[in-house]
Amino acid sequence: MLPSWEPLWPYRAVLAVDARNFSALDSKGMQQVNADILPLLSEALSASNVSAQWQLRVFGQYAGDSYVAGMDPEVLPALVGCFPGALRQALGRRRADSPASTPLQLRVSIHVGPLPHTGLGVPMVHTHRLLDDDALRTLLNRANPEITNTAVIISQRVYEDVFESGCVNGDVLPDQFMRHLVKVKKFQQPAYVHIPGFDWRLADPDIFEPLDTTDAATEQPAPAPGASPQLASTAPGTVSFSHTGEHGIQAYNLHLNGDQAIPVPITESDADYKASQDGRFVPPRNTDQWEAASKLLDEYGVIVLCAAQGNGRRTAAIRLLSTVTSPPPALFDLDPEWSKPSVRPLPKEAGMGCILDLSDLAEQPGERLGTDLVSYGAELRKNNSFLVILATPADWYGHWAEPTLPFTARLESPDARALVTAEFRASYHGDRVTWLDRTEFAGIWKANPSARAAWRLADRLLRASGPEQIQTIVDEFGDWHREVEKLLSRNRATGGDAQLLSTRVTVWAGALLHGGQRRSVIKAADDLLTRLGLERHPVNVLADATTSSRLDAAEITRDGDRAFHDTQKEGLPAAILRHLWDEFPTQHELLRRWAIGIAADRTVPEEDARLITTALWKLAAHRHDRAILDGLASDLKGPRRVLAVEALTKAAGDAEFGRYVRDRLRQWMDAKNPSDDKVDLVIEICAGTWGIHQPTLALTRLGKAAGHKTFGSATVVNAFQQLALQRPDDVRKAVDQWLTDLESRPADEPLRRQTLGSFLALVSSDEGTDLILNNTRDTEARLRIIHAWQKLLCTDDAVDAVVRQLSRWHERFQENPDRREAVVDVLADIFAPPSLRPGLDRLMVTEEAAILPFWREVLVLAANRYQASKEASTP
Repeated sequence: MLPSWEPLWPYRAVLAVDARNFSALDSKGMQQVNADILPLLSEALSASNVSAQWQLRVFGQYAGDSYVAGMDPEVLPALVGCFPGALRQALGRRRADSPASTPLQLRVSIHVGPLPHTGLGVPMVHTHRLLDDDALRTLLNRANPEITNTAVIISQRVYEDVFESGCVNGDVLPDQFMRHLVKVKKFQQPAYVHIPGFDWRLADPDIFEPLDTTDAATEQPAPAPGASPQLASTAPGTVSFSHTGEHGIQAYNLHLNGDQAIPVPITESDADYKASQDGRFVPPRNTDQWEAASKLLDEYGVIVLCAAQGNGRRTAAIRLLSTVTSPPPALFDLDPEWSKPSVRPLPKEAGMGCILDLSDLAEQPGERLGTDLVSYGAELRKNNSFLVILATPADWYGHWAEPTLPFTARLESPDARALVTAEFRASYHGDRVTWLDRTEFAGIWKANPSARAAWRLADRLLRASGPEQIQTIVDEFGDWHREVEKLLSRNRATGGDAQLLSTRVTVWAGALLHGGQRRSVIKAADDLLTRLGLERHPVNVLADATTSSRLDAAEITRDGDRAFHDTQKEGLPAAILRHLWDEFPTQHELLRRWAIGIAADRTVPEEDARLITTALWKLAAHRHDRAILDGLASDLKGPRRVLAVEALTKAAGDAEFGRYVRDRLRQWMDAKNPSDDKVDLVIEICAGTWGIHQPTLALTRLGKAAGHKTFGSATVVNAFQQLALQRPDDVRKAVDQWLTDLESRPADEPLRRQTLGSFLALVSSDEGTDLILNNTRDTEARLRIIHAWQKLLCTDDAVDAVVRQLSRWHERFQENPDRREAVVDVLADIFAPPSLRPGLDRLMVTEEAAILPFWREVLVLAANRYQASKEASTP
């Protein structure tokens, strides 16, 4: 057998930019910076002669104050040599055009490496680590923003590839890049810092400090005694910068409890965003309603797009928001966390364009919602902000909805053929438009399917190798209805009901376990027969048809020990399951219990069980079947919980169904006494890929889950550690907000338990400790951190876990000359109140009755600090 291998992803040049001091701006300033970043990049890249390559960029992503995108690596000489100066000039023109506004400063990082089309991978992480370098931040902090508006850092690989290639890169010289060892979290790699137009030999030596020789042993020789660091190192040099770092408070406050609507940025990589752009967007068929929609949004500030799910409502919403005003507002999806819909938690900041999906409501809103939306829209309009509500006719009716009728538009799907044509042309496959004239498509165009179905058809046709596949694709598009009916009707004429049922059950089991082991398929079939009341004792099994005969009757083929439905018919297994749920609606509970029961059965191999859970979550998303997801969460326990985590993680990220899954995760944690399995399930989901991709949503659920676990729980500690590694700023800002809320609501016991549990979990890892200690540079944040430790020391069931973590701090920092003093200073503040000092006994004295110098220093400083405070307060 030949060895298997996977092709390496394409190499991408990754360009990332981030605005300095974004959090200090007011809402209007934030929106302006967000709107300016992409035009500034386009202007600078055009001046660098790479506009054509920029138009072909991949995984472009906004994050409020930043932007990142991938390009062909052939542009690296231009990005390194021409782009920094061009960006500096573009920012200078912006300042000259708007002298009254705050000057904009940008940090830039450039890296290169293999990345998929999603942009997710190690090179992307390293690009952001470079961008987060404290030295880079410090340079712009110290600089005059009127003069120095651009600071660039490039990876060592980019530096070597560009300057060792000999390629022309403008007039930039290698000596204009200062070598520097970047340390962010566990990332530690050399990189090169560049300030356009700056000569590093003129740098003030006071802004540098020698690189620690233990870290630089393999980097560059240490500078000679008496020499300034930048002159002692080989050109362009090895230095480390003195820094203090930035610690702004995020623009959006993320609370643990209470009603809120979390804004999630809509990025250029969003599929609906792409479909809303010129050249791809196809308007709804009822053009009169569509033309009126833009006017209504502009007049009322809010509009309700009422239509069935899957008809392109969200794409239409993005198009409306992108064209309602110039420049367009910053785009967000609102992810609400509320007991029932209300305008109270909706954002009112200026320059925002938000989409709120109110489809599939669990219960009717309050009677005032429609009236309140009228007032809310008027307030938005004053701030040049807008809201588009997505609703379905089945939900948006009744007295409460009547006030919204003047700004409700009922949209039809776009023309399916026009949409497929647009997708062909946008994907540079305009030559395939003539395929759509073929007779095989006549029935499809006559039926004029939904936008979702038309996009699915376009995608399948774009992946076709040639027109010879068209008939198969058309059959697949029809959900293989004729093929499924044929499979389920075999033996109807020649066999009895028992044989017909046996064949059908095997067909369904094979669809559920497509690609699984033969014995798993037969086990699933027999289990369903048993649930249907047919005995499957050994005598019944041995008297039945053989395994081979049963699989043959269901037209299931074998490849070794694996069983497959027809692999030439793409999507057939999923179509069989959809047909089963569609055609037998009264049997859903039985079918759910059967399918999930097989996945939970530990005699079924885990890889086969994973096939089942994958098939089920896709079926649930397609049908919006909440019961299937609830069953996976409740019934997959122990070693099989990982399968529920995987399924719910994927479902939580689904464009339409994900909202329900996220709501369920929150509702489970809002319960007074959820089961340990449920709590652990939510924690693992929040700490995984979904939490990394949507940290603001995951953190609220993780914080709630922390309130149900014991203090210092390893599961919670691991979850916060993972998120702190991947999304440190989000974690820091969230926990700081929770501490702020606790200061203002000290009597809120659930909030206290959740916040302190989350805080202790965060500081129980090195990554979390570093986040918290860095935050103590901010005076107000430091006070909140001190109070959190003091509250924990006063919480009986937390003390043991607190002592363990403080002991870890002692072990980690007692011999660290760079950080010991700062840590001792924080600890002295914590133990300043005399009532808390008995807690030092367990820390200060060893088993041999020796006094540890580290804790003695803390005790002396705490006592002196308390005495000084007492004297200062005495008249």
